[in-house]
Amino acid sequence: MGTVLSSMSFAIGFSFVGLFFYSLSKHKNRVSKLFSLVSLAMAIYVIGYAFELRSQSLEWIKFFLKVEYFGLPFMFVFWLMLLHKVFLNRDPSLKLTIALMAIPVLTLFFSATNDFHHLYYADMSIVQHNGFVTAKLTKGPWYIVNTVYGFGTLLVGIGLTHRAWRRSACSKMQTVLLTIGVLVPGVVEIAYFAGLSPYGLDMTPFTSSVFAACYYVALFRYDLFELKDRGRLLGSVHFMLDITQQRQFVNQLDNLASYDGGTEIYNRRRLLEEAEREALRAHRLGIHLSVLMLDIDSFKGVNDTYGHLAGDEVLKTVVQACKRRIRSTDVIGRYGGEEFMILLPGADLENATAVAEDIRQQVESMETEHAGDRIRVTVSIGVASLNESEGSDIRMAIDRADSALYGAKLTGRNRVVCAV
Repeated sequence: MGTVLSSMSFAIGFSFVGLFFYSLSKHKNRVSKLFSLVSLAMAIYVIGYAFELRSQSLEWIKFFLKVEYFGLPFMFVFWLMLLHKVFLNRDPSLKLTIALMAIPVLTLFFSATNDFHHLYYADMSIVQHNGFVTAKLTKGPWYIVNTVYGFGTLLVGIGLTHRAWRRSACSKMQTVLLTIGVLVPGVVEIAYFAGLSPYGLDMTPFTSSVFAACYYVALFRYDLFELKDRGRLLGSVHFMLDITQQRQFVNQLDNLASYDGGTEIYNRRRLLEEAEREALRAHRLGIHLSVLMLDIDSFKGVNDTYGHLAGDEVLKTVVQACKRRIRSTDVIGRYGGEEFMILLPGADLENATAVAEDIRQQVESMETEHAGDRIRVTVSIGVASLNESEGSDIRMAIDRADSALYGAKLTGRNRVVCAV
């Protein structure tokens, strides 16, 4: 039985090794390093446990326990840092990183030097079973500290994931897979901590197969962290030519062709290209995609009263208000005149309406200063989500959002209206 269990543990451990090398191969991705650390920590822990199950003496069990703790204390901390990077779109600060790593580093130290103080394991012995032995471990005070800390990071990570789903930063299926992947091992670890595991075995390494399976599905089916390649590289040819000036000129042309000069956001042509791309991606991944059509109320009056330069400043103020509310993964562009379009990948109609209302309120509260004048404007917003029946035809959703915008104008302006 011990051989069977250790073989299962080896198989699970090497599945994490596969994830580790896969994430390393995507070194240009913004989260690949953190994801590789999660995979490496899981691999060290599970493979170390496989060797522990094959050990026949207390000395070897102690040795492989020390090996396991090069991974075990760090798994959920690296996982929490990964979610911080993905969902908050920034690296954890140095102070936060030090605070998160303090307990795991101390746990590694106490487990490695346990024979001198017994703070982690108060006592160790072996128990003979039919054909294999297991370690009987009496938990010390620091074991309890580390376990409580691990559960704490687990709950915070699940909370971050749920928050991201509520704010449409990830799809429902990605949220389910992320949650199940850590919740199942966490529940089993609670059972082990309570002494409910058969033969005193730590079943967490085996249930970590659920974590591996969930992440494999999330990565390769639902494009979690966007690590997947968009194409296959067959080869490369290198030319050594100085094309600096030509490249700068091409970049300038690309900017002129893709961006609106006054607001520095996408122009209509590039905006519609991005809309088509996001619609295809949403259809492929089975996630929501919502459209906001936004128009500045009575903008002609601003130009007539304060001049066109003032009108240009108002446009910039409205764009700034939009950018403060939307995510880095969302798309904003100038649809025409004083009308803008925002694409919200992953957001359903309810979440998109909440974003639209936040933008409306923020614009209403802002002022534009120009030549000593303080100019205030409001916006009307139409909201629509791409329906399943529409497939990847984003133009139908745009038309419905535009109709909803027209309805907002007819019913008094400065409001958000959802498409039916």
